[in-house]
Amino acid sequence: MPEGTLTKQLTSLLETAETLNTASDSINTILTAVEQELVRANIGLEVWLPFSTGVLSASKAEQATYEDRIISLQRAVELVFAKLADGWHLATRELLVEDGRRSTLEQGPSPLAQASRQERIAALRLLHGLVDELNTAAREAIEDIEEAKKLIVC
Repeated sequence: MPEGTLTKQLTSLLETAETLNTASDSINTILTAVEQELVRANIGLEVWLPFSTGVLSASKAEQATYEDRIISLQRAVELVFAKLADGWHLATRELLVEDGRRSTLEQGPSPLAQASRQERIAALRLLHGLVDELNTAAREAIEDIEEAKKLIVC
């Protein structure tokens, strides 16, 4: 490969990286604004998107043998809204997935702001669903409270 070609490729890569970094900054702004609105709403409910729709990333499946049967294992990162040590956050949690079904919690939750760029980009696609799940959970909590009030005899 001629030396000039590599120089052109590197120059192109640097220009692309600069554009990506600018776009990524806008993602962080959007995620921070949404997180602030969710916190301001003061719903106080943790919500995990259904596993089938809430996955931000997943490793390639690996096969393992367990009790004489072959199972498919992979790690997946899921979007959540949860209370962490320092308050409420959009967050991720890492799961172990066995044969396509959520199996066990591996790690997390941890703030989405600390997730990889790919996971933060993927989270943008899932924000509508997460807000819908929060709204549903809040409505169910209201119904539960109203039902509990009916049980109290004054």
